Amino acid sequence: MPALATAWSPAQQRIIELLRRRPDDAPVGADVVTALHVELEERLAPVAERVPAGAALWVGKSALHQLDTCEGRWQAEASSRFAWNVPAARGTVAHKAIELQANWRGESEPCRLVDEAITRLAEGEGSLAAFLRALSTVELAELRQEAVGFVTAFEECFPPLRSRWRPVVDGPARVALAGGRIVLGGRPDLTLGRAADGGKVIIDLKTGRPSRHHVDDLRFYALVDACKVGLPPRRLATLYLDTGTPTVEHVTAGVLQAATERVVRSVEAMVELRTASRPAQVRPNPMCRWCPALAGCETGSAWVAAEADGEHDDGFWWPEPEVAAS
Repeated sequence: MPALATAWSPAQQRIIELLRRRPDDAPVGADVVTALHVELEERLAPVAERVPAGAALWVGKSALHQLDTCEGRWQAEASSRFAWNVPAARGTVAHKAIELQANWRGESEPCRLVDEAITRLAEGEGSLAAFLRALSTVELAELRQEAVGFVTAFEECFPPLRSRWRPVVDGPARVALAGGRIVLGGRPDLTLGRAADGGKVIIDLKTGRPSRHHVDDLRFYALVDACKVGLPPRRLATLYLDTGTPTVEHVTAGVLQAATERVVRSVEAMVELRTASRPAQVRPNPMCRWCPALAGCETGSAWVAAEADGEHDDGFWWPEPEVAAS
């Protein structure tokens, strides 16, 4: 890493320190990864036998988070058809813009990067391209505004990406287990470095308040990446763009073991629910507001109604102030 530059903001300097290798870094060995990979295969083999022949159970971070919050929500999301909207497309557009920035020659501006990202994605195939091409002028302006804000916040918090850092944005990683009947997969927002050079740094970009599941997301990414290449990343970080603050965790054998336990527990639950071996456990939580099954869920509906009456603690000592209209 280069020496600290006075042109960098304090927020960018925090990222530089995050990426810097330290003498006390103790990378997890390949033998630990091999043992965990074998453990996953052995513990999931009996569960995989219940997956129909020729089918595969896909396990990603969203499904794991849904199961942790409410099994009923996971069932509802798994059986509903995904539909793009502006908030969902914002992240994909912004990540594409950051990917372009990493390889851009000359000066780049968030507005131009976002416009190029939208153009590239709209020229592609699939549901996102069709969604972007069908946007009205107002919807496109809304998407552009939100994505530009995301990319601008990233530029303010993160030093310019260097090619020697080997940045990869939204790079896919997956591991097939039990003969391909169970597949773990994810797309970390940003990875830097190489496993062979002492470990990658995996970074998730977030807006909003910190959450426990952000830690679990990164641990899952670390486990998948470790099983894929045989060596784990050395560090995990969530960068909250609202505050410019990264939260950091060093990858240890314990971190990878915790991710393994969560995967095994979740896959067992998924198969049980898919085969109707037991009913889903319904746990009300703030995500009930967006659950596809809310209309028919008495527990979730009661929770949302109570929230509207101010009966739930939002976690703040004082509520966040409303933004006055200018």
